[in-house]
Parts: sequence; structure tokens; C-alpha cells
Amino acid sequence: MLPVYIVDAFSEQPFAGNQAAVVLISSDDGVSDDLRQKIAAEMQLSETSFVELDPAHAPATSSGGDPFQQCSHFRLRWFTPTTEVPLCGHATLAAAAVLFKERSSAHTTLHFHTASGQLTVSLDAARSSTSGAGGLWMQMRLPLSPATDPLPGPLAAGLEALRAACVGELQVARTAFAARNRLNYLVLQLQDGATREELEALTPDFTAMQAACSREHVSGVIVTCRGGESGYDILSRFFGPWMGIPEDPVTGSSHAVLGPYWASLLGKGTSAETPLLARQCSRRGGEMSVMVDAGAGQVVLSGPAAVVMAGQLRL
Repeated sequence: MLPVYIVDAFSEQPFAGNQAAVVLISSDDGVSDDLRQKIAAEMQLSETSFVELDPAHAPATSSGGDPFQQCSHFRLRWFTPTTEVPLCGHATLAAAAVLFKERSSAHTTLHFHTASGQLTVSLDAARSSTSGAGGLWMQMRLPLSPATDPLPGPLAAGLEALRAACVGELQVARTAFAARNRLNYLVLQLQDGATREELEALTPDFTAMQAACSREHVSGVIVTCRGGESGYDILSRFFGPWMGIPEDPVTGSSHAVLGPYWASLLGKGTSAETPLLARQCSRRGGEMSVMVDAGAGQVVLSGPAAVVMAGQLRL
């Protein structure tokens, strides 16, 4: 049996934010890629994280105790119900929440070795202790993914059909494209004056989106606009039918794109004193603060997570 958890990332309370399953794998469990994919399909969540002890950093077996408590370095992989993905922010936050809260990690910073390099998540102990809902607050560093224009040729050719299928009659002010480690994101910035209510009311045609452009050229579409009078700097939604995720409720990797994108437009978000406040406007919804650390080539996402379920996976 394997320990398995369900976590609501980017939410202090259950039943909001973005769900992720977290599976803990000891070094000798021998969980194949095929089995990982079957587990992710069984969980039927946007992503399932597989957290594995890193033999290079794992404590000696003779030391006793819980190795997931003692270790600070882990291998981390993410699977959707249909495929493995090279980066998933909310499922990384979820994995850290399990280690901090459920396994009582002895460390305040955890290091995850992934297909996108080493990712770090630090516990915000002061903020967590004041959370009435009992949620953990953490800071997560992801690699920056700047968006550029013009679009690649195949994506430009299908843009009009893709735009119509995604946002319908809403006007798009600007398009951009971000590509990093097999994640190809199209950014559709709505014209100024677009409201949170209009963004929340979108009902994309996912079949038409996939017909407009292939998985080879696009992995997901970020629809975004200024926060306006909503109280947020950034509003967005994320659609990824090409990855088996029609809509992702709250997406860490998309904010690795939106952070530098909006920081340059709004003139803020490049220091801890002036972070961008972002809201993802899915039905479940979630929020985070975003700070661009250009010198490190990273974006710092700060947000909460709540562990809502713990159990054992029978194999």
C-alpha cells in the first residue's frame, strides 16, 4: 500500500482552490511509470504528484523514524489522468503541504528534483500559525517563463479559430506565447475594461480548441485581464484540453508566465514589497501573490494549501 492524500492548493479551506493527489513512494516501492499513470487516471484530478525519496539524500535506513520527515530533498513527478507533464505548480505546493503538515517535516524548506529542475518550497510559519482555517502558507519558486510575440507559425495559423472557440465574442487586445520544457502556453489578454464577471462567464468549446491547433504546438491557453476594480492585479483562467485538463482551477505554472507578463505592464511585482495579487476565476477559484525574481530567473508564488483527505492506496 502507498500513502495517498488529497490537497486543495491555493486555498486555506477545503472545497476551493485546485485539488491534487499526492502519493508518497519509498525508495524500494518500485512503482512503474505505467502504474503511476493508472493511479493518476484512478484519482481523476487534474494532477497527481508522486513524491519519491531521493537516495542521494535519504537518511540511512538504520536511523529509524520517518524518512519523509527527516529528508529535505525529494524526486517529484506529475501525471494528469492521461499523460505526464514537466511542471505543475499547484501539485508541487500540495506535495510540500503533505510533507510539512502530515509528515511533520523537520525542515522549513523542501527541495524537489524534477524535469523542470530543482524547485523549492518554504514554509511561511508565521502566516500559517495565524490561519484560522488551519491551512499552511508557503512560498514556492518556479522557473520564469516569459511570453513573447509574434506567435510561432502553426499557432498563428490557427489563432482565429482557437480564439473564437476559447473566448467567443470577447475582444482580445494582445496575444503572446511562452514555451518552456514542453509546456507551450498561449496568452490571450482581454481588452481593458473586461470584467471578472465576463471572464467567469466564459464557456469554451474544448473540441473546437483542439481542432484549431494540435498538442504539438500548444499545451494550454491562459485567458487574462487586468484586475480593475476587483481588488486584484491579475485575473485569469487556464484551459488545457490538449493535456486532458479542460479547465485547471488554479494553475501555478501559468503564473510563471503571467508574473513577468503583467509585471512589465503594471510596473510592479518585482519586489517582496510590491507583489502582484492574482485571482484565478474558475468555479472553485483561488488566489496567490506573485513576485518576479529576474536575477534568479524565478517567480515566487505565495499561497495556502489545505490537506483534506489521507488514506492508503491498495495495489
